[in-house]
Amino acid sequence: MDGLRYHAFAFCFVHKEKKDSLIMETVAQPGVWSAFVGFVGGLALFLYGMDMMSDGFKGAAGNNLRIWLARLTGNRLKAAGTGLVVTAMVQSSSVTTVLLVGFVSAGLMTLQQSLGVIIGADIGSTITTQLVAFNVHEIALLLVAIGFAMWFSARADRMRHAGAITMGIGLVFYGMSVMAGAMQPLQHSAWFMDVMGQMRHMGFAIVFSALFTAMVQSSAATMGVVVALASRGLISLETGIALSFGANIGTCITAVLAAIGKSREAWRTALGHVAFKVVGVLIWAGLIGVLAKIVLMVSPTNGTPSEVLPRQIANAHTLFNVLNLFVFIWFIKPAALFLKWLVPEKKGEVLSQVLEEDLLQAPALALAAAQREVGRLGQMVSEMVVGALPAILHGTRGDLDRLVMRDGDVDALYEAIVEYLRRIGRHELDAVQGRMLMRLMEAVGDFESIGDVVKLDLVAVGRHRLEENITVSTQTEALLKEVAQKVHDSVGFAIAAAGQGDQTAAQALLEMKGEMSRLGEHAREHGVKRLMSDDPNRFHTYSREMEVVDRLRRIYYFARKIALATLENTEEKPS
Repeated sequence: MDGLRYHAFAFCFVHKEKKDSLIMETVAQPGVWSAFVGFVGGLALFLYGMDMMSDGFKGAAGNNLRIWLARLTGNRLKAAGTGLVVTAMVQSSSVTTVLLVGFVSAGLMTLQQSLGVIIGADIGSTITTQLVAFNVHEIALLLVAIGFAMWFSARADRMRHAGAITMGIGLVFYGMSVMAGAMQPLQHSAWFMDVMGQMRHMGFAIVFSALFTAMVQSSAATMGVVVALASRGLISLETGIALSFGANIGTCITAVLAAIGKSREAWRTALGHVAFKVVGVLIWAGLIGVLAKIVLMVSPTNGTPSEVLPRQIANAHTLFNVLNLFVFIWFIKPAALFLKWLVPEKKGEVLSQVLEEDLLQAPALALAAAQREVGRLGQMVSEMVVGALPAILHGTRGDLDRLVMRDGDVDALYEAIVEYLRRIGRHELDAVQGRMLMRLMEAVGDFESIGDVVKLDLVAVGRHRLEENITVSTQTEALLKEVAQKVHDSVGFAIAAAGQGDQTAAQALLEMKGEMSRLGEHAREHGVKRLMSDDPNRFHTYSREMEVVDRLRRIYYFARKIALATLENTEEKPS
């Protein structure tokens, strides 16, 4: 190798007219390759450290992380604060937004709540940049060693997670150091400095940074590279701010990918994330100079540019997201309304997009999602009950066939919920969760049975009415409508009981027993009187009318079962 270098140098010396270009080809190219390898290796260490640190925080928090995020979002300020804290813990806004997309899709969080969490998460994600802006590479390997010792020797999960967090932080700092060191020779590379010169064009810098961030799916990694460039004096403060803008946009790709295959509400959340970032960048893109002046007023200026510039860029990154929070937090509700207009509901969507795979790791949240879907199943069955009597008494064969088709949708959702509940049951559940699982399993079966009563029994009565050319009297129709209304009310109470755990609704349903008995008896008495009439179809008419009453009472029976299951843990179990 030394011989080759000697001959190359001699060749350059003899051919003086090609001296400069050959020296560049012989000497500079290996330097560029070394810089590239160092940069890629440092970036890999940085990303691995980020992943290890995030996993450590998530492991330490356990299922509580999901539960906090799903429940501590009562208003927009609380939602933003929750997003900030959770993202600061896991050091990844991507993790937070992916969880949000799942929660919104599962109905555990509203669109407005998720938008509040998002703008808080944007601030929490800047903590990593603040950390790496400190010049602490001297202790990076020490942190790795300490973290590994904690992780390797730990017997308790808590110590193991703490070790992973410490080792991850050390790898992040060490990866930064490797990237910064690899970039030092590039200060003498003409082509690299030409690329850096292009970064002075703010539009190019924003687009380049957004694409790079989308590729690595980590705004923290992009900002780590930006800080490394700043530490070597390769970029200005204004360029660093533009690159941070691009990182803010590029990180949205993770939320968009997470929304694929999810509900319309999940897509609204992902697009809301994109919209906040893009609008924020558009507002500040023409004011980068102003933002730079503000940053200089609140950041250290004593020291060499390579010492103070990383801190200034980190502060600009944080300040940008803080200012966006103060602007956008007042527009969360209008933004939610706009997103609902932009992404309207999709008609005919039956199969569940709410029963999220990720929620199975947190049984409490998975059960909550399943409970909401049981309520949706009840609503579908309720619509069948409402449409049943008009179709039976006056409908055509087409009307009756449409009722049967609706039951096909009910059966599809029923199967999806049962399968999801079965998978929840494979996890370790406490006593309360176990009882809730059984209640939901019973409720979903009862709702499906109500759908079958409409499909198999009431539709059959309607077909017999058409075949036998039966005409129901006005008085009889009024009586049947009264019974059907009470039954529909009972199904509504059952939906509230099963889908929301509403014990008041369950109690009200049980108290309908006497009224249902009275109406049933009244219908029978009316039917007996019809038998004494001169109508030649009186026997067929009486038979069909009593079938309708009996099937409606059977629907009430299934609704009553749901109410009893809901109240089974009360001290005084109703009769």
